[in-house]
Amino acid sequence: MRVFHFGVLVAISIPIFTSQLEKSRDAVSVANLRSAYAEAATEVLTSNTLEVKKTVSFKGQVSSDNFSGLASELPFDVSSLTEPAAGEHEVTFTWTANSDAAPTVSW
Repeated sequence: MRVFHFGVLVAISIPIFTSQLEKSRDAVSVANLRSAYAEAATEVLTSNTLEVKKTVSFKGQVSSDNFSGLASELPFDVSSLTEPAAGEHEVTFTWTANSDAAPTVSW
């Protein structure tokens, strides 16, 4: 009977673990995007350019719901972009001249 209970616990815990793993990977991807944005913004301010490309590492397969809902924490909008696959991608930040608006982002 104990083996049965253990099996039930394992069966319940696997989806929970998988979900938490996906959320943590998405959090790392959002942190990497935020860091790339900070680097790009610094480069724009110091070199007077309006388009900066940075390489960003995306951990695991990004979830289909805007980085597990964490995309709202980014200082730019990624909702119109397709979800990136795992691995490194070049991200382009493009600012509009004479504007304080957030940049457009593409990968």
